[in-house]
Amino acid sequence: MDREIAARLGLPTVASKLVSEGGARQVNGRETLLLVEAMELARNPGSSREEIEREHARVDGATKVIWLKQGPVEEGWGRLGDGR
Repeated sequence: MDREIAARLGLPTVASKLVSEGGARQVNGRETLLLVEAMELARNPGSSREEIEREHARVDGATKVIWLKQGPVEEGWGRLGDGR
């Protein structure tokens, strides 16, 4: 669906076989990417950390990658003052 919408709008797309979930990565908008190793390696069996970093550099423009062994149990940064 995303490629169809991009084609209709005349926008380019970038294909990748890399699987990366939003909850397992964070970006800062300055080419730094935070990845959760447990998730990235589980979703991309047979790929090394170096291969995953290269693909993120190609697709996302990441120049610096920080690896966490596991993600935080609970992410409080995205919560509103009332807990939502």
